[in-house]
Amino acid sequence: MTNQLRTGALAFMQLLADVHRQTEADFEAAADLDIEHEDLRDYASIVDIIAASLRLNVVDADADRREGFMRGLADMFALHVDGAAHSGPFDVLAVTEASFRARRAAAQSRQ
Repeated sequence: MTNQLRTGALAFMQLLADVHRQTEADFEAAADLDIEHEDLRDYASIVDIIAASLRLNVVDADADRREGFMRGLADMFALHVDGAAHSGPFDVLAVTEASFRARRAAAQSRQ
């Protein structure tokens, strides 16, 4: 496993933390407004956070860093469409490794 692969995975975890921090700030600010509303998240700020992270970790990243980051996205999307979520700390690379190991093995067997 390369350092850049781990860097990409850690960047994904940082993105989750950054979005969480933004939503917590949004909910704190909404509490002071004394109004009821279903969702007072600042989605425009969240999009800015995501766009900056995608630029750094996907668009401008080397292949290993991009893979580490994208493995986090794949895990999050897969869980979301299944109606699930991680309930605590998790390792993006460990969660997705079996699939990538199988892909590498299949590619090697075709050579």
